[in-house]
Amino acid sequence: MACNLFDDDCDGCIDGTVVEGGACAPSNTEDFDIVYIIDTSGSMLSVHDAVKEAMRTFTATYQHNPHFRFGLLLVPGPADGVVYMSLPLSVFEDFIIALDTDVVSYGGALEPSYDAIRALGDDTLRVGWRREATRIIILFTDEDGQSFLSPTNTEHTACSSLDHGEYLAVVTRLEFMASFDECGHHFPLTLNSGEMATSLSEIISDPCSM
Repeated sequence: MACNLFDDDCDGCIDGTVVEGGACAPSNTEDFDIVYIIDTSGSMLSVHDAVKEAMRTFTATYQHNPHFRFGLLLVPGPADGVVYMSLPLSVFEDFIIALDTDVVSYGGALEPSYDAIRALGDDTLRVGWRREATRIIILFTDEDGQSFLSPTNTEHTACSSLDHGEYLAVVTRLEFMASFDECGHHFPLTLNSGEMATSLSEIISDPCSM
């Protein structure tokens, strides 16, 4: 698996391949599975349109690349406090339909972001991860990490589940970054959709080094 810090093919190179002379070269990852987790609570309403436009802009960069798949989770969805899978990993065209149809402000107040991360790490949602793909999770939220399962998930249990090389990007405000600093990479949540889309493009440039 890409970027999992293991020598999966036992060639002596972690997250890479042996080249002429016996040196290790970085793996040329082609397949990317990107799952968005979107906070749809009422407090996100002011940045709702900017978030959707940032997602659209960033995702559209890869719309003609057959190696990319996109999925979508909502926290919450129609039921407050419950992770809702709007779309398993799919092609760009299906993702855009789900983005336009399902990403609305549900007005809930219970955002199970830790539960969503844990579910993706444990694959209890069966989102459709491909074995050799680089797994990228992008969370947009303006709240601390939360869990509404029993037993509850914590930052540690959520992060510990990401043991297949997953890269977690958290787009949030400065005051909430501490909820995701164990395993998340932070980007600012703003009203500037272009700025957020540009930040996300850094992930694809070299996902194993981030």
